[in-house]
Amino acid sequence: MFEPVLTDSRTKDRYREKKFAFEIHSYLTWMQQKGYTGTTMGKRLFLLSSFNDYLTGLGVKDIKEVPAYVSSFVRSWVQKSKRKGRTKDSRRLGKEVNAYLRHFLRFLEETGQLRPSPAPALRPMISARGGLLITFSA
Repeated sequence: MFEPVLTDSRTKDRYREKKFAFEIHSYLTWMQQKGYTGTTMGKRLFLLSSFNDYLTGLGVKDIKEVPAYVSSFVRSWVQKSKRKGRTKDSRRLGKEVNAYLRHFLRFLEETGQLRPSPAPALRPMISARGGLLITFSA
């Protein structure tokens, strides 16, 4: 488990003990089969591990609950990164982290580990007159 990315046995053991280790491992295995580089997989593992720790801290116990916490985690990640002086473009970082987590969630949906949200995504649109319109996308 996590062999494509981690070499130290103690680190592997620490990652195996995480709440959503199986789902993360499945995702990394899929990434390896699709030809993703070890560096990319390592970055995703670190992000997903941090996300897992965030969820654990909030008491999330079921994979079905995970999508509801993506936005709050992304905000937390960006704020922490800004405080530590690790990012100059917080908007870009937020989009990147969000995209990586959404990619992970889509993988879980496609493999049947997570059910797609039954509610359509709400996407606000600005009308030509400047009013806010709410439209539904399928």
